[in-house]
Amino acid sequence: MLGTANGVITGPAHDPAVLAATARASMRLPAPVIRTSPRSDLLVGLPTWLWVESQTPTTASASVPGMTLSVSARPIAATWHLDGVVVSCPDLGMAYRDDDPVAPPTCGHTFTRPGEVTIRVSVRWQVTWSGDPGSGALPDLTTTAALNSRVIEVGALNTGG
Repeated sequence: MLGTANGVITGPAHDPAVLAATARASMRLPAPVIRTSPRSDLLVGLPTWLWVESQTPTTASASVPGMTLSVSARPIAATWHLDGVVVSCPDLGMAYRDDDPVAPPTCGHTFTRPGEVTIRVSVRWQVTWSGDPGSGALPDLTTTAALNSRVIEVGALNTGG
């Protein structure tokens, strides 16, 4: 049975994977911060850019006498749930840039009807461990967040000139 004393795990020598899992369990990952463009009211028929504000890799460590391991988690992908649609992105998305307004979003969604919408995101974190005697991978971690927004329709005005 493991215990802790002054931040050091105490107990008999352990399998590195078990010690790494202990460090993983102590990790406190930041909640995702959802960003969209447009920022306030989203528009029917206009691609909405979706991204998660920069997430810093996180580390934790665990020790038993004779062994210390470091566990690192880094965000690698985002899955968005909105308007009854799931959008999977192989990264956290890219912020909209005013200097390139016609570029398509790397991660986005085009709403087809107006109304209130809850945008939810799940960020997947890849977790690895290293130390003496080696390194390895652990099951991924996930953080989530939600943002309530409004989707509106805007009519176009053509003056013919």
